Amino acid sequence: MQIEVLRFNENGYVSATIGTKEVMAAPLFFWMVRNGILLVARDKDFSAIFSELSEPRVDAHPASDSGQTLSVTAKNGKQIRYKLSQQR
Repeated sequence: MQIEVLRFNENGYVSATIGTKEVMAAPLFFWMVRNGILLVARDKDFSAIFSELSEPRVDAHPASDSGQTLSVTAKNGKQIRYKLSQQR
């Protein structure tokens, strides 16, 4: 199972926790939206793209405590779902 937790900062930074339950890493990425695609990059000039996510859709789950889910399509066509949360 792949674990990927992305925390998007309004200043364009993404703190990430990625890996498996055996091996984890916590890199710092950068994000921007270009032509409707969410780009997550390893560098500030976006020359090393980590992830390209398109077709975002937010689904609410009012009958449960699970909140909202963001569904996106990765560049390779894989469907990915993220649980949304907000910290203040």
